[in-house]
Amino acid sequence: MYVLFRWGLFLLGRYTGMRSAPQFVEFAVDRTWQLANNHYQALFEDDSNVGFTSTDTNGMSQTEGIASIAGEKLILEYQTMDAFLGLPQSSIKIVGIPVQHLSNIRL
Repeated sequence: MYVLFRWGLFLLGRYTGMRSAPQFVEFAVDRTWQLANNHYQALFEDDSNVGFTSTDTNGMSQTEGIASIAGEKLILEYQTMDAFLGLPQSSIKIVGIPVQHLSNIRL
């Protein structure tokens, strides 16, 4: 009787966990996107920042970031994300390119 009771509790716990896990993951991803959008939205209010998005040739990953001018450098801040799940594939990277090294920019 105790064995059946324990198995029943175990199966009930597994069933409940399996049902609520996708909802929790979806909530966590949505909350992360909200926080990121609020952070970047404050940066875009300044006219000197330009947002950009780029997708790789296979469509498997997407790079999003902002470009700005600081002194004599073009500053790029970007992060690569999985195109399907929206999960980060890299940390936020910051690159400074001297303006005299630029030959062509298309907006």
